Amino acid sequence: MRNTYLVLLFMIASGCKPGEVIRSPSSKQDKVTSPIGSDAIPSSSTPQQPSPPDPEEEVKAAEPAIIGGAYLYCDADEEKAGPGAKPSMAVACRLGNVGNTDWAMADKQAQVINKLDGTIMDVNMVMTIPGSPYHMLFSGDRSLMGAMELQLSVALPQGSIEFGSTLSRFDPTLATLRQSKGLTFAASVPSAKELPVTDRKTWNRWMPVKIPKAISNVVPVGSGKGAASLGHIELSFDDTVCTYRNKDAAKAKEPAAALLDGEGDLEFVSCTKPSWVPELWVRSKSMSVTIPQNPANTGAVAIGLVLETSP
Repeated sequence: MRNTYLVLLFMIASGCKPGEVIRSPSSKQDKVTSPIGSDAIPSSSTPQQPSPPDPEEEVKAAEPAIIGGAYLYCDADEEKAGPGAKPSMAVACRLGNVGNTDWAMADKQAQVINKLDGTIMDVNMVMTIPGSPYHMLFSGDRSLMGAMELQLSVALPQGSIEFGSTLSRFDPTLATLRQSKGLTFAASVPSAKELPVTDRKTWNRWMPVKIPKAISNVVPVGSGKGAASLGHIELSFDDTVCTYRNKDAAKAKEPAAALLDGEGDLEFVSCTKPSWVPELWVRSKSMSVTIPQNPANTGAVAIGLVLETSP
C-alpha cells in the first residue's frame, strides 16, 4: 500500500496538468486571439543532416542536435482594457513542430526574462486546455515586447531541450506560416519612431538549418505602405550574419506558399563567414532575424519567413 502511495505521488509531481499555473499570478489573464501552430510530431528516427564541408560544422555534427526541427515561438496580441488604459498584450506561446501528445506528457518549466536588465518577470503563466492552438498563455506590458523572452525547459521524446524565444506580433499571415514545416521567424519595425523587433530563438542543442538562397518577403497584414521600402534583412546564426537584399520591392506581398521555392524577393548577398553559401547545411544554437532601421521607412515594416530544418 505504501508503494502505491509513492507511485501516485510521483505521478502527480511529474508533468504539468492542463490549466495549471506555472508561475504565481500577479495580473489578470487577457483574451488571446489564437493562430494555428504546427502539429508535426518530431521523430527520433529522423536522420541527421549531411555534414557540410566546414571543419567547425563537422565538429558540431558529432554533437547532439535537435531532431524534428522543434522550436519555440510566442505571438502577442495588443489590447487595451479601456480608453486611456495602459497598453497591455496577451501572449500565447507554442512549440512548433511538436504535437499535443508529446507536449502534454512532458515535464516542463518556464519563465519570462526582461532582457534589458536580466530580471525574471512576475507573470501568470498558464497551461491551455487540450486541443488549444497554443500551449502557454501569459500577459505583459506592450512596451517591453522587444525585450521580453520566454525561456522553456521541456523533456520531449527526442531528449531534454531548452528553448528561448522573443515575442512576435500576432498576425493572420504569421498564423499561416506557423503551419509550415520548418523554422518560422517574424521580424518587424512598428514605425519610424520605434526600435525594430528582432525575432530571436535559442536552443541548448544544435539546430540544423539550410542557408536559403532567397527568401520570399511575406508581409503580415496591416504593415502599411512602408513595407515596400524594405531594403534588406539580416539572418544571424550565432555570431555569423547573412544579409539578404530586396531585389524587387514591387513584389512585396508574395503568398506564403512561395517561401521555400528558392525564388523569393530577398536574395542572398553574403555572410560574414565567407565559406557560408546558399544551400549549405549549418548548425546553430542561437538564430535571429532583424530588419535594420531605414530612414526611408515611413510606416510599419514586417517580414515572415520559414527556414528548412530537415531534408
